[in-house]
Amino acid sequence: GRREKTADIPISDDRQKKVKNDVESNLSKHSRSEVRESPGVHSGSEIGSSVEFLGEVSDDDLIELYKGCRAVIFAASQEDFGLVPVEAMAAGKPVIANAEGGVLESVIDASASSAQAGKMKGKCTGVYFDPPTVGSLTLAINNFVVLEKKGYFDQKFIRRHAQKFSGERFKKAILEFVQSKITE
Repeated sequence: GRREKTADIPISDDRQKKVKNDVESNLSKHSRSEVRESPGVHSGSEIGSSVEFLGEVSDDDLIELYKGCRAVIFAASQEDFGLVPVEAMAAGKPVIANAEGGVLESVIDASASSAQAGKMKGKCTGVYFDPPTVGSLTLAINNFVVLEKKGYFDQKFIRRHAQKFSGERFKKAILEFVQSKITE
């Protein structure tokens, strides 16, 4: 497949417990009830069992994973472009993204002040979190849940937005640019 294999990173039991405890302590009662209501996701002491690291997956499996999720969390740091958020948006899924790098150009933040004023309802593609910490991510997830209920994320709009980053559009724009320079 086109996915790079990732190295297995050993995480000590103590570190796993600390991360689990940090997540649990930062989740509000509101978000815990949301997680509990989500099929296939667990809260409380079972939180660790709701996460599965898949490593390399086939393109077909990846499409199914995108189809089956509510949102994609993209926590990469200083990613120049960020293909994962654009893939998620092509599947109509919002992105909860670390506010760095290429996502600042590709993800329309529903937590921005103009969106919160109601001007962008249905015209957002995700939520940023910054800094990249457990607490900040937890707040972003809580914010996403609230904004999702208010209708800020429209799958059709998200898919159309992702088309702005398609290979065909890029090729057309480059050809037009080259043609304009040739005719000058």
